[in-house]
Amino acid sequence: MIAKLTSAVIEAYRVVPAIVAAAPLLFLAPIAAEAVQHAIEWWIGMFSGSEGMRSVARDWRRTVAGVVKVSTLVVVSILVARYWAHHRDLERALRLDRRERTFLFVGVLIAAFGLALLVFSPAVLSGVALPDKMRRFAPLLVVLVAATAFQRRSVWAVAGLLGDRSMSADRAAALSSGRPAQFTTITLMATIAPPMALHYALNYGARGLQPSLLGLVLVLDSLLVGAMAILIGNVIWISYRDAQTVTGRSVR
Repeated sequence: MIAKLTSAVIEAYRVVPAIVAAAPLLFLAPIAAEAVQHAIEWWIGMFSGSEGMRSVARDWRRTVAGVVKVSTLVVVSILVARYWAHHRDLERALRLDRRERTFLFVGVLIAAFGLALLVFSPAVLSGVALPDKMRRFAPLLVVLVAATAFQRRSVWAVAGLLGDRSMSADRAAALSSGRPAQFTTITLMATIAPPMALHYALNYGARGLQPSLLGLVLVLDSLLVGAMAILIGNVIWISYRDAQTVTGRSVR
């Protein structure tokens, strides 16, 4: 398990340059989305210090930019996974049929709704007699429970997004339980945790910096988000591909 996990994480990072070279716009799209969000955060004073960050953290302009960014990350990650699923055929990866477009649209809506739930629920629950930490934790718990409950559906969704029309009920059941599901979750966490930690560190450390240095930090963070979008797509494909061994079917 450890050897397989290590191999998957290394592969996810190793093939990032191949995607950047083959489809630079997939790399640039999340960079642009993150840059726009940073520009709005700079404009509303989020990087002026701790007090500034707390006072504007839920500003509607930042929230809208965040939803757009997350939607962009979802779309790019899916297209990256499709690139590998269709044997590096970029034209086919970008050409979604009606069924695949439906899966993509629903996936973006779910991601945007999940983000909105996490952002706005604490304010909605402000009148409820709950500790502040609980008001923040409750929406996350709802999202996690929902993700677990619809795990088998998510396998169907990934198959649909990748254009795998051979998915059956038996395969979905096998892929959504036991080791395949655990492997996907652990691989995603192991791959994304380091750049995600750096992402938050850069945003936290950007507070109170001089404009020139602040701009440099935000540019670096935007580039990091672009790489993260590609990494997520790589993990989606790698875990989906490797999980097929459970069903005795190869999708290489």
